[in-house]
Amino acid sequence: MFGRRIAILLIAVSLGAAGALAQAKPDAPEFDVKEHYTKYEYRIPMRDGVHLFTAVYVPKDSSQSYPFLINRTPYSVAPYGVDQYRSRLGPAAEFDKAGYIFVMQDVRGRYMSEGTFVEMRPHIDNKKSNQDVDDSSDLYDTIEWLLKNVPNNNGKAGIWGISYPGFFTSASMIDSHPALKAITSGPDDRPVQGRRRLSRRCLHARRKFRLLRFFPAANESATAAQSPRAL
Repeated sequence: MFGRRIAILLIAVSLGAAGALAQAKPDAPEFDVKEHYTKYEYRIPMRDGVHLFTAVYVPKDSSQSYPFLINRTPYSVAPYGVDQYRSRLGPAAEFDKAGYIFVMQDVRGRYMSEGTFVEMRPHIDNKKSNQDVDDSSDLYDTIEWLLKNVPNNNGKAGIWGISYPGFFTSASMIDSHPALKAITSGPDDRPVQGRRRLSRRCLHARRKFRLLRFFPAANESATAAQSPRAL
């Protein structure tokens, strides 16, 4: 009887140790960005001569063309270096799996980008020279450069941003480039699960954009999420 109790105790300890090791083992990522994308870094010239640092992640599958999905941020597009990858590229994991050419840009005057940063830079309606620049012209010049220099694009672009990047999204869409087909912009005031549900509803179908056109997001996101527009 005593020997049986010892055996049971040893089995229990072994199972407990195995369980602890299993819990300590880090979970494998659901989607390996580096396996599916190639990262490039560019300093894209603006019309006034300033260069904006831009990281571009291109799908390794070259059997089809892809739209650009752009995010412009004052918070850094780190990690820097073509061999350093983000663990996630789009608003939700589904975007990474779906396949876009992801474009991440340090806005003017921030981190690796040249120029002077202006807090919520005002839009210039009547631009009289190449020195009259704003976030709208910066996105226009960025898209124009991307279309000409990044292969395997399908000629379409979308831009997204939440919180402060949402401001740059909204400011960038004024007088927009003809290739800009979709935007989604809004404050980061939704619960985490709500943001995930909203991001999933932004998914494209059959390689067409289904990003939401809604503004202001705080008032209209719930309605817009029910009827995403395919572009």
